[in-house]
Amino acid sequence: MKKQMLLKVVIAAQLSEVTASCNSIRGARPCRPRRNRMTQLQQFKLDDRINAAKSHTAPLREVTGYTSNINDEENSIGETSNIIRPANWRTLVSEDFNRGLGVFQRGSVDANHYKQTEDRKGVVRIQRGEGMSPILKSNTIGLDQSVSMIRVIFSFKGLGIEDADRFCLDHSLDDGVSWSEEKCWSSCEDFRNNIWYDAEIVEFTARDSDKLQIRFRCNEGATTDDILIDNVEIQAS
Repeated sequence: MKKQMLLKVVIAAQLSEVTASCNSIRGARPCRPRRNRMTQLQQFKLDDRINAAKSHTAPLREVTGYTSNINDEENSIGETSNIIRPANWRTLVSEDFNRGLGVFQRGSVDANHYKQTEDRKGVVRIQRGEGMSPILKSNTIGLDQSVSMIRVIFSFKGLGIEDADRFCLDHSLDDGVSWSEEKCWSSCEDFRNNIWYDAEIVEFTARDSDKLQIRFRCNEGATTDDILIDNVEIQAS
């Protein structure tokens, strides 16, 4: 009887320790919930089916002096491409950064290209930034007048980003004269550091425009806070 009571006491103590440990883990990142990425992708697939019934696939003009150089086998170091290519979307730009900045250019000194880093080939690091100042922006991309929607798909990873910091994606339809903020990502709400997020998707309208630019920028101040950008694809519908 004494042995049974002693065994119950030991088991109860172990369960108490496990419970305390789990509570500690849950409280480690109270402002960083996991996102339901599958639900988001399912929504985009549903939108694609709806758009497919409305849209037509008139030919698009190519970007002058640019050809797609994305190569999943060459770019991968234990990674797989999650690029989505629905039937009613056409690819304008596929940039894997394996050969430099490609169709992109530095908007400031806070953008640097790496041939290999963080388990990937061809990566651009952006950091610091203030307000609407660009850090990494694309060249001007020609659009056909039939284009009504633009989709940007890319991969990113945060390194040392604090909860108050964020990075943003903007676009311009007038050759960079004016810019519109499309989406910003906060480390407190949208991602965790040290994790690659693939196939991040942003869509916006582009009616009655014959040119497009996109740019990435940061709203954080430390040189040790980095956002890594990889595999940028721009599609039109």
